[in-house]
Amino acid sequence: MKNQLIIYGSIYGSAKRYAEKLAEITGLEAVDYKDVENINDYDKIIYLGALYAGGVTGLKKTASKMSPEQDLIIATVGLADPTDLTNTNNIKQNIKKQIPANFYDESKIFHLRGAIDYKKIGLKHRVMMSMLLSKVKKLPESEQNAETRAMIATYGKQVDFVDFSTLKPIFRIATTNKMIAICGLDCEKCDAFIATKNNDQALREKTAKLWSELNKTSILPEHINCEGCRMNGAKTVFCNNLCEIRKCAVSKNYETCGDCPEMEHCQKVGAIHANNKDAKNRLKKA
Repeated sequence: MKNQLIIYGSIYGSAKRYAEKLAEITGLEAVDYKDVENINDYDKIIYLGALYAGGVTGLKKTASKMSPEQDLIIATVGLADPTDLTNTNNIKQNIKKQIPANFYDESKIFHLRGAIDYKKIGLKHRVMMSMLLSKVKKLPESEQNAETRAMIATYGKQVDFVDFSTLKPIFRIATTNKMIAICGLDCEKCDAFIATKNNDQALREKTAKLWSELNKTSILPEHINCEGCRMNGAKTVFCNNLCEIRKCAVSKNYETCGDCPEMEHCQKVGAIHANNKDAKNRLKKA
């Protein structure tokens, strides 16, 4: 399999601009979702899609062609403020309706801000947006959300909120070795991964005993099955349910601790880095 492909679904051009910029800085190919061929030849799909009519343009069609073994990263592009949590939560709920459950992972969903020039919009879209504007203007201000406020503020204008610096976390996903854990440890050197890869029951039992003692909890040999902290597939009970570092990163939508501005002063991951300088260096290079 080839490693990664960038696919985009663009309405007014912003998603295409982001996709082409991401392709430029990663060296990956970027293709319009309508023109994609042999999608199953790739391990990972990075999908950038315009928000339109309550969904992400082209996402459902793209996801329907993918196999369960593939990895899907999603970046939405819209006019509303992507830091508004109510807005992004609504977007995520709509994404759930467009893709199979196995592809839905909030740590792999990102939100970018787009652009629009009303003079270049086709007649059909202008009529639809005019009707929608009339409707949302009647809403009390307390009932307007980030999306409707953005529509009212930008209607009839030329605005450009595209910010290529917001591609940084997606760039990290595209360029970081997926076998490097969120904390920076190398999953390929982990006994749980080695035991899983080689189906080594003796190593499973040894690792379960050691981890039980270290974490003061019961970890059984059957829990020692892991294909990598950031990979799709099996994870140990510790990685999946007990690791506070992983919980923290996932809750903040970070691919690794290297994305976090507080990493240098974080006590959680600092405990790892104090005993493994290579782990910290891996995140700095990512």
